[in-house]
Amino acid sequence: MKRNKLVWIGPVLLIVGLVLMAVGFFCGAKVSVYVTSQGVILEDGSLNQRTENQLEPFQNLDIQLENAELRLIPSDHYGIDMCYYNKQYNPQFLLKDGTLTVRDNRQEDRDGSGWVLMNIDLLWNSRRNTVDIYYDASQKLEKVEINDGTGTVWIDGLQAGELTLDNDIGDITVKNMELGRLTLHQDIGLLIMKNNRIDHTELNKNTGELSVDQLMGQELKAEVEIGGMNFTACELEHAELDCALGDAAMRQWSSNGLKVTSGNGSIAIQGHLGGENRVDSNLGDVDIETDMPDAQYSLDIQTALGAITVDGAESAGNIARKADTGHSITVYAAAGNVDLSFNP
Repeated sequence: MKRNKLVWIGPVLLIVGLVLMAVGFFCGAKVSVYVTSQGVILEDGSLNQRTENQLEPFQNLDIQLENAELRLIPSDHYGIDMCYYNKQYNPQFLLKDGTLTVRDNRQEDRDGSGWVLMNIDLLWNSRRNTVDIYYDASQKLEKVEINDGTGTVWIDGLQAGELTLDNDIGDITVKNMELGRLTLHQDIGLLIMKNNRIDHTELNKNTGELSVDQLMGQELKAEVEIGGMNFTACELEHAELDCALGDAAMRQWSSNGLKVTSGNGSIAIQGHLGGENRVDSNLGDVDIETDMPDAQYSLDIQTALGAITVDGAESAGNIARKADTGHSITVYAAAGNVDLSFNP
């Protein structure tokens, strides 16, 4: 009998605790309880801020954040504003030898206490941690490195030799940039790129849609595991695109060499296709519309399961022909229709 009573004590106390928490919350209490290997930590959402509006000019940025919304803002001065609402973090920055180093220094990372064992969160309406960095829009930075665990990233008007951006969870918006090289990796979230001039671009996404509008440059490599990719009004010398699961669309496109690989999803390309162009599709339709006449291309169009249509007329079979022009279109579609149109 005593054993049965003891078995019920735990659940009863848990229910009572949840009821008291609910009462406290609706009476105005705002608290988050973290149970860690170092003990119990109570959060009240109070502001922990680090601000400097008159920084000396910097040429490099080294940013590593666990949980914050990051913005790089073009301005007429150099400055930083770090606003955190969580005692788990100790935001700090250091400007030395032309490099601004920014960290939020999560508590578990500093003392090695490991994972949060339990989190009871009543800070449902609390503000997000934010980091705003201001830079002189008229100056070009040398190297920018960003590693953001959880949070959105917003960059506007950045001029730099190199930008490396790694984001685990959160949306990314980068626009009006002029870069020598961009290397970007994102696990989960939406990626939006608008009006950027980048010599060499490498994009890698695990989950989420990739949207690129008005990208000009020499070389583009883009890979998406799940989510699809959309390109609009892009001008590139050479591009390699790999979309494992999702549709791939290129509108108002211009390049002198293009390779597209698709696992499962449709492919639509419209624009100027110079040089060697190759499309490999495992499952999905392929629709290509080029502004060059058909006589300019060597063609190798094959489909194992599907129909081939050229300028509205269905072909009796696969197409293979040579043209001594330096321009070619090669399509291998395992399962899907191929529609090819020429617009001289």
